[in-house]
Amino acid sequence: MSPHYITRFGISAGIAAVMLFFVLGNTGKPSQTSHHLVDVRRGDLIVRSIYQGKIEARNQVTVMSKFKGFATVVELAKEGAQIRAGDQLARFDSAELERELLKLEKEYALAESELESQSNAIIPLELGELRMDLQKFKEMVAAEKQFLQDSISLAAEDVVSGMEVEQQQAKVAQLEAELLGIEERLLLTQKYLHPSMRQRAKAKLHSARQSLELAREQLQNTTIYAPAGGLLVYKPLHIGGEYRSLRIGDSLHANQPFMVIPDLEDLILRCMVPENELSRVRAGQKVLMFPQAFPEVRLEGVVEQVGVIAESVPGQPKWQKYFSLTISIDDEDHRLRPGMSALAHVISEHSENVLLVPRRAVSWVDGRPHVDVKDPLYVTSREITLGAANETDYEVLAGLSVDEAVILK
Repeated sequence: MSPHYITRFGISAGIAAVMLFFVLGNTGKPSQTSHHLVDVRRGDLIVRSIYQGKIEARNQVTVMSKFKGFATVVELAKEGAQIRAGDQLARFDSAELERELLKLEKEYALAESELESQSNAIIPLELGELRMDLQKFKEMVAAEKQFLQDSISLAAEDVVSGMEVEQQQAKVAQLEAELLGIEERLLLTQKYLHPSMRQRAKAKLHSARQSLELAREQLQNTTIYAPAGGLLVYKPLHIGGEYRSLRIGDSLHANQPFMVIPDLEDLILRCMVPENELSRVRAGQKVLMFPQAFPEVRLEGVVEQVGVIAESVPGQPKWQKYFSLTISIDDEDHRLRPGMSALAHVISEHSENVLLVPRRAVSWVDGRPHVDVKDPLYVTSREITLGAANETDYEVLAGLSVDEAVILK
């Protein structure tokens, strides 16, 4: 056998042996260069729960009409104006009330004059007249009694007749009866009539004073001043079949709110969390917020309170319940306004320096997670153990090491 033939035979046998070794010694799939690979790495896993919310003022003052009855608006402060406490916000028509006030002031003055006249003139004069009559009749009775005694003495001497004595006795009895009537009238006048007159006059004066004070209060209520400083916001109302803001010429009833003054220095974000996600949120969690009006703005805050009562949300099925979420806005941005929409990214979990694998690299076999691991020559499917996850990555608890390459699906 020639040396050249032996050499060719040895090379062919070596190649076949190498191929047989790889076929029998590795159960994985041959590597293909078209796979998208990514290295298993360590990093921070941030799990976020995202909710739509509305910016609100934590504190706001509601402005309402204190005018009793209906009032017509004649002046209004401009909506959106930055106001200070004490600034005029609105004024109602007061012409009719001012005319009524003049009438009530006159009635009060008359009632006051009447009470003063009774106390200082009418009652003292009546009492004086009664006392004078009483004194006069007392003197008359005393004189007639003395005359009666004299007549009796003269009758004993047959100077006057018995009939004259009887006439004098009747006259004395009549005067005594009239004296008793005057005494009784004086007593009843002092005890009942004059106190009743005073009471009526005082009641009339009190009623006139109350009516006057109410009218003055009503007049004051025709002008509304800002109870606090802030941004003036009109509150939509149902007016004449429309749902709109107040205008000059509209009428308001008592205690009807028509403006609010939110405190822009202390804003919060209010969200509604579906009940099946309630376990993801709790007080104290950090929150990142992104106002839809200013997408470039990122605000930070903290979950302050999670609602305790499940409630329905307008526009959603009634069987679906939500819990309110109150989030503080710790950053200041003077462009923010109550009513703006914002996305809240609630940081449900933040794990540092954990092993991460992309979600796209994980497949599920019989309900268990697997990844395809790439070594220099072969791809091997491997079962792994996962922990928390976010939108892009899983936390790997077991089954992979740092820098191992996995294939993206």
